[in-house]
Amino acid sequence: MRLTIPYTPHPGQRLFHESPARHRVQACGARWGKDRSCIAESIRLNVELSQLPRAGLVPRVHGWFVTPNYPLAQQLWRELKVFTPPEVLAKPPLEKDHRLEWRSGAVVEVKSADDPHGLVAVGLDYVVLVEAGLLPEPAWNMALRPRLASPQRAGLAIFNGTPKGRNWYHRIYLQGLDPQQPDWESWNFPTAATIAPDGSLQRHPYGNPHVSLAELEQARRDMPERWFRQEFLAEFISGEGAVFRDVRQRVAPPPATPKAPLIAGADLARRRDFTVFVIFDAQGRMLAMRRLHALPYRQQSEAFCTLLAEYEVKTAVVESNGPGDGFIEMLEQALHDRSIRCRVQPFETTGASKRQLIDTLVLAFERGAITLLDDPVLLNELEAYQAEETGGGHEKFGAPSGGYDDCVMAAALAFTQIAGATRKHALPTGFLTFTPGHDGRPLEAGDDHPSEAEEHVGYHEGRSGGDENPFVF
Repeated sequence: MRLTIPYTPHPGQRLFHESPARHRVQACGARWGKDRSCIAESIRLNVELSQLPRAGLVPRVHGWFVTPNYPLAQQLWRELKVFTPPEVLAKPPLEKDHRLEWRSGAVVEVKSADDPHGLVAVGLDYVVLVEAGLLPEPAWNMALRPRLASPQRAGLAIFNGTPKGRNWYHRIYLQGLDPQQPDWESWNFPTAATIAPDGSLQRHPYGNPHVSLAELEQARRDMPERWFRQEFLAEFISGEGAVFRDVRQRVAPPPATPKAPLIAGADLARRRDFTVFVIFDAQGRMLAMRRLHALPYRQQSEAFCTLLAEYEVKTAVVESNGPGDGFIEMLEQALHDRSIRCRVQPFETTGASKRQLIDTLVLAFERGAITLLDDPVLLNELEAYQAEETGGGHEKFGAPSGGYDDCVMAAALAFTQIAGATRKHALPTGFLTFTPGHDGRPLEAGDDHPSEAEEHVGYHEGRSGGDENPFVF
C-alpha cells in the first residue's frame, strides 16, 4: 500500500515521527504543529498496522484522539477529515460519532474527556491525548491506560499539549527524559524561538519555522511574561509552592580540580523509588550522580563503594530510616574489605530534621553556593519539589503526587554536611555532628525521634519509507 499525504514535517516534528518509543510526549509551544503531526502519525499507524498479520481483530486497527472538551474535539475532527485522503475511506465520515472507517479495516475516532468514565472501549492500538495538560488525570490512568494492554494491539500512547504548570502532564513529560524508562520519549520545544542573551528572540532549530518572529515579539509585548513563557516558550512554570528557585542557573560543568574533602549523599529506595548517590566537593560543586532501581541492597552498597573509591570521598551521609541500617552495615563492610578510608554518617529523617535539611539546601541556592550537573532528572526534580501547608502553620515538603524526590534528598544530605563543615552548626537530631578542625570523633549523636512512619506489537519494526520523505507509504 502506498499513500502520500500533504504534509512536510519541520525538524522538530521529524524527531517525533522517527522515535520508536511506545509513549511519546510533545510538550511544545502554541502553534508548534502538535495536532498536525499527530494526525500525520495516526495516518501512518493506520497504514503500517493494517499490513501486519492481525487475524480476528475487529476493527483491524483502532485509534482514538481524546480532547479535554467538546469544542476541541470538534476542531480536531475538522482537521482529521481534511488531512485524511478520501480514497482510503470505506464510507463518508460519520459526523455524529466523529469516526472515520478505512477500507483497510482501520477505525479512528475523536472523543471528548468531559466525562472520563465514558472513555471505555475494547483494546486500542493507539491513543492521542490532545492538550493533555488540560485533561483530568483519571482520563489517562483509569480510562485510557487500560485500553492499551490488549493482546495483539500495539498499545501506543501520544501526549501533546502546551505546558500547564507542574501537574500530572508534567510528571509524564519527565518520564520521557528518564534514561531508565526507554519506552518513553519527550520533547520540549518553544513555538519558534527562544530569548537570546541580549533579550532578543532567536530562532530555535526545532521550532516551527513558519511562525513569524514579529508575531512573537508582539505577543511578548502584549502578554504577561509568565504566560508568554508558558504558551510560546513552552516552559513548565513552577507554582507558588515551588521550593527551589532559578535551578537551571546553577548548572555548571564539574571542576577540573575539586576542592577536598569530597562529600557524598545517599538516599535509599523505598518501594517504587530510586536509590540516588551524589558527590559534591567542599565548595558545593556537584561532581557525580548515580541512580539505581530494583537492585538488592548488597549490590547497591557495592556500587556506592566503587563510586566512593573512584572519587576518594572522605564522608558519606546515608539516610538511616527503613532499610538504611542494613545498608550502612553492608557499606561499611565493603569499605573495610577494600581498605577504603571513608567515614559513613547516618541521618535519621523526621519531620523536623527534614525541614532543616531542606532549609540548608534552599539557603545554598539563594546564596549561589551550589552548582549542579546538567542532568534532566535532577533539575526537574528540584524544580518540581514543593512545600504544602498542612495546617497549624506547618509545611510539608516533597515531590508532587506521583513524582520523585530521591535526587533532591541525596543532594540535601550531602550539602548539609558541606554546610556543617564550614561553620559550627547544630545539625538535626540523629546526625553525627562535627566542628571544623575536630579529629573526626562524633561530638553528639541522638536518636530521640522515631522514624516517619507486558508484550506489545511493535509497529515500528516493519516501518517503510526513507529519510527523503517518511510520509509516503
